[in-house]
Amino acid sequence: MAAVARAGAKGRAISPWATFAVANVAASEIGLASGLGNAFLQVGGAIGLALLSTISTTEFNGVIGTLHTPLAYPTALVDGFQRAFLAGALLLADGRLVVLLFMPQGGHTEREGEVETQEEDVLVFA
Repeated sequence: MAAVARAGAKGRAISPWATFAVANVAASEIGLASGLGNAFLQVGGAIGLALLSTISTTEFNGVIGTLHTPLAYPTALVDGFQRAFLAGALLLADGRLVVLLFMPQGGHTEREGEVETQEEDVLVFA
């Protein structure tokens, strides 16, 4: 069930992100912008996973070294996961603040009647 929720959330997040990545980019450079955005998505995901894994492992090692009971291992695992999830939630909240404060808000910037049109040459075979 968690995987379904995560997949739905990821689907709702990637579409606006991809739209933002190519917004205000010249038509001739949309492929470059899209590829660069995807590269940042992959690298950012790898760095984020490494960071959260490090936080979880550090907490696990700290707890496992202090407990000497049969429940030490599961307790250390849960504490490590809780710390990593808390760090992930705080990073998400920070990201939301950055977006709300520094990203331009609003709709289209073009005024009515100033929309540029592009003409294309079309070959017609009769």
